[in-house]
Amino acid sequence: MTYDQLIQCIDHSELAAAEIYPQIWDSPKSLEWARDLFTPPDGVLPSCGH
Repeated sequence: MTYDQLIQCIDHSELAAAEIYPQIWDSPKSLEWARDLFTPPDGVLPSCGH
């Protein structure tokens, strides 16, 4: 699984509306901060249906 696959179903505006901490979710690029920290899991995670 790649980082792009992991975040494909995450809507940054939903994170902002839910006031998820930290409140940095004001743009589609807001999830990029974690890309370098991502370690792919050993198995395949469920798809979000996209």
